Amino acid sequence: MRLALQMQRCLDNDAVHKTRQVPLDLEYGFRDALIWGTRNGAETVGMSDRIGTLTPGKEADIVVITSKHAISASAYPLGTAILHSSPADVDTVMVRGEIKKRDGVLVGQNIPEIRAKAKAGLQRIMKNLESMKPEMKQEEIRQFLVGAENVTRKNLAKAYFGEEDQGNWMRER
Repeated sequence: MRLALQMQRCLDNDAVHKTRQVPLDLEYGFRDALIWGTRNGAETVGMSDRIGTLTPGKEADIVVITSKHAISASAYPLGTAILHSSPADVDTVMVRGEIKKRDGVLVGQNIPEIRAKAKAGLQRIMKNLESMKPEMKQEEIRQFLVGAENVTRKNLAKAYFGEEDQGNWMRER
């Protein structure tokens, strides 16, 4: 939701941004982003008859976000939830009416086993990279991944600031 909202705002206000001004009017707000991520998302995947809204007869999928970890108070909780929340702020999750996370802790999950599987998955990915390019060392693979991330950042900067300004933006960071 955060990415969709911010990307739409960037596209809508491209002309204003190119003048290095701040747009005064934003066409889409936080409620729009919430609708995109819930009702519209369910419609997009053809599941609006089961999910996407809190309606009797639909699956009870609910995420409760807390402000327990917030550094400051929020004047607009929905905006804070959309733009600033992270997985650490998710207090409770209910899927099909069953509690999956309560008080910020996963319910019925073996966390050490999940971490071990994630680590094993990463090791498989690295091994596959090594077998694809056996001449590359671990450090070269790491540098490749960092480089791919930098290219992504540069392309996002180019899309947002335009070709002529993106170099300055990258140097300022």
